[in-house]
Amino acid sequence: MGLIDRLGVEPLIRNYHLFYLCIANCDMRLRRAVRNLGMNPTQQEIDQVIDEFCPEASESPTMRRHHDKVLKTLEEIGARLRSEQSEMDSFNGALDRVTRALAKSASKDDITADLLKRVAATVVDVGLQRVVSANRTISRVDQNKTEINALRTELVKAKAMANTDPLTGLANRRSFDERMTACFGMPKPFCLILMDIDFFKRVNDTYGHPTGDLVLKTVADTLQRSLRAGVFIARTGGEEFAVILPGATEKDAMLIGERIRQAVEIVSVSKGVEQFSVTISLGAATSVHAGSSRALYEAADGALYRSKAGGRNRLTFHNINDNDTASDRYRIYKT
Repeated sequence: MGLIDRLGVEPLIRNYHLFYLCIANCDMRLRRAVRNLGMNPTQQEIDQVIDEFCPEASESPTMRRHHDKVLKTLEEIGARLRSEQSEMDSFNGALDRVTRALAKSASKDDITADLLKRVAATVVDVGLQRVVSANRTISRVDQNKTEINALRTELVKAKAMANTDPLTGLANRRSFDERMTACFGMPKPFCLILMDIDFFKRVNDTYGHPTGDLVLKTVADTLQRSLRAGVFIARTGGEEFAVILPGATEKDAMLIGERIRQAVEIVSVSKGVEQFSVTISLGAATSVHAGSSRALYEAADGALYRSKAGGRNRLTFHNINDNDTASDRYRIYKT
């Protein structure tokens, strides 16, 4: 809120959302965009940044509901502060009238003890009213601040829920798209690994959807155990997962992808007394030659398709320099 005040930004809910993301997020592109707004930006300029970096602010019903609560609370604070200003103006007016009356009486040598008592009583009475009103306003504003802090906590939770897959606890497709966009704003290249559970429909048909859900959670847990803390992992579709590796080379992605593939392959899933295992196919690509997040995703997805066509349970790395018909466009690291 202090930053918004210093920059001369209108205290609107969507503006609070943008600046909160700017401070809490590591997206350098967002920070540059906000910095480039400069002092006293127009709302149109701010909305352009909001549309580019946080369109989700108006998509979640939960977040919209919390935004409305915050807006109502801020409007109440504004109304109370305006009322306080009005009362302060009235108090100053009363003091001015008393001062003029005293000055007039002094010019006529007409100041009496009774007059001074009435003046003192008036000043004390108005002053006490001001103290009571000010204390009431301060108390209510403090309460509003507490409510806003609670709502802010709820907004953070709501955003986390909006960006989390409820079954696996991993990031969801919305969060994945945001992270991909953010990574393209970073100076370092990165690698993307897409993966798909092999024959997942067969699992659902054979063992039922509850067991299919168990397989999804098992694969998600295995991915988290196989990668260091902080690596971005998402469930991007039904049985589809993605891993983003900042600063990784093709060799890094190959080694990490193989580690993931082998870890999933050896894990057993139980269905009653029966145990079975699943495998995953993986496709990887580097951002070095990709001009956009969509191009990188399509490259990794094409490599994943080649892994499936090549027999599944393998990692294929996309070579973006080869043309679409070249037989060596995809390099398969597990044969």
